[in-house]
Amino acid sequence: MDIYFNNRKIELEKLNLFTPSDDYESTSIAFLKDWLNHKEIFYLQTSGSTSNPKVIEISREQMEASAKATIKALHLQSGDRALICINTNMIGGKMMLVRSLIRNLNAYILPLFQILLFQFPRNLNLILQP
Repeated sequence: MDIYFNNRKIELEKLNLFTPSDDYESTSIAFLKDWLNHKEIFYLQTSGSTSNPKVIEISREQMEASAKATIKALHLQSGDRALICINTNMIGGKMMLVRSLIRNLNAYILPLFQILLFQFPRNLNLILQP
């Protein structure tokens, strides 16, 4: 499993050595560290797409069950690629990270604003190929 932030590879074994370049990366790295340290309860921000935004409490077990159901439904295989372009500070983005970790997906994290501004990594064409 590989994780890339803006085309910079993160080795999970060396996560503590990775220097985030902004707050977005910092909060994503903090979540990855919590997950890898087997944190059991998470307080996550909802996006507000179905009601008012709020902070919810969710257990690791609930997140794992949801991730496994999605992995099964989409027939995801270890080594598949996941383009994560939704905010990893919100529950949807964090769940993409969890799915990647559980199924050993190669995760390419690219904030949506970069996609909207067409600031793609040079190898994005490799990411999107089947």
